Amino acid sequence: MREDGSVAVDALLDRFNAAPAKTRWTEALIRHLVDTSTKNRFSITQDPDGVLRIRANQGHSWEVNHGLIAENPPATLYHATLATCVSAIGEGGIDKMARQHVHLSDMEHLARNAGHRQHVFAVDAERMAEDGFIFFRSTNNVWLTEVVPAQYLLRVALLSELVPAQTAATSKPSLRNR
Repeated sequence: MREDGSVAVDALLDRFNAAPAKTRWTEALIRHLVDTSTKNRFSITQDPDGVLRIRANQGHSWEVNHGLIAENPPATLYHATLATCVSAIGEGGIDKMARQHVHLSDMEHLARNAGHRQHVFAVDAERMAEDGFIFFRSTNNVWLTEVVPAQYLLRVALLSELVPAQTAATSKPSLRNR
């Protein structure tokens, strides 16, 4: 694996196909998985020498240089979580844990990708940026930062309460106070 987190598709295929399995992995299958992923977690690039490479767009648990450039975030970002984590996050903030960054979403991305994490924290990203926190946006539009201290958590809501309230691009989501 290179420092950007990518691996050669041929090397990945060799590894996958070395083990007995019902599915024979091919470049076409990997491209299909990358192209049809609703979360756009992976991307494929081609080196100048023609070598195809694949990498995760974010979420590595070890140091990877994605070449991300700092950006000003939207005023509010969101973090979806499980019910069992709500109390701890409300008290201690959001930590990156074993990842390189905390993952945050804008409203559109949240609505598409929250999955089974039905509790959503609104994060005052604008104030965080004003206070010196750095934000990056990954290739698949996930917002990344080192940590979200509890004082920047605005509210928590159930995803089912939040997403239907987003009826127009300019409307504000209705969130229940913490």
